[in-house]
Amino acid sequence: MSTFTLKRFQEQALDALDKYLRCARLQGAQAAFTGQTGYGYHAEPFGDTPCVCLRIPTGGGKTLLAAHAVGRMAREWPGMAPKPLALWLVPSDAIRAQTLAALSTPGHPFREALAAGCGDAVR
Repeated sequence: MSTFTLKRFQEQALDALDKYLRCARLQGAQAAFTGQTGYGYHAEPFGDTPCVCLRIPTGGGKTLLAAHAVGRMAREWPGMAPKPLALWLVPSDAIRAQTLAALSTPGHPFREALAAGCGDAVR
């Protein structure tokens, strides 16, 4: 399978993530969040564990974007381990199985996006 071409709004979401991560690395999470969104910042609920959320509409390719985002976070987030851990939340066991199969299948666009960002050692 070949990789999917990202739509403009998907590229914009990943660009916003990159901008936030670069700013967070230089100025900290609070300054990055406030500067980029204009909203007040609430401390991360998990201590030093970085938390980021991209809001994408239904049918917007959230799984594909998440697969691209993991590698970007591994490269850009301050203190991120070389082997990031991603938590995928899904609404049903059927979607969990479908997503896991796609992320585990060499050649699938989701797997390719993960491998491009994190290397072939994705588990």
